[in-house]
Amino acid sequence: MQLTEAKVRELREELDYLKRVKRPKLLADIAEAREAGDLTNSPGGQAVQEKWELVEARIQEIEAALAKA
Repeated sequence: MQLTEAKVRELREELDYLKRVKRPKLLADIAEAREAGDLTNSPGGQAVQEKWELVEARIQEIEAALAKA
């Protein structure tokens, strides 16, 4: 699929947001959850871990799309 210039720009902006805002926030949330106890045994810790996995998957997806553009 061919990406338009606008779509490439949109993906780059999303990637920048995920890497510079969302990822650091989740890292802080993970650290906080660890301080409160085991990540895998607490519902809050599991939720943060799931969000982390989704963000990382989206980053990889965007990077792959941009590499093909």
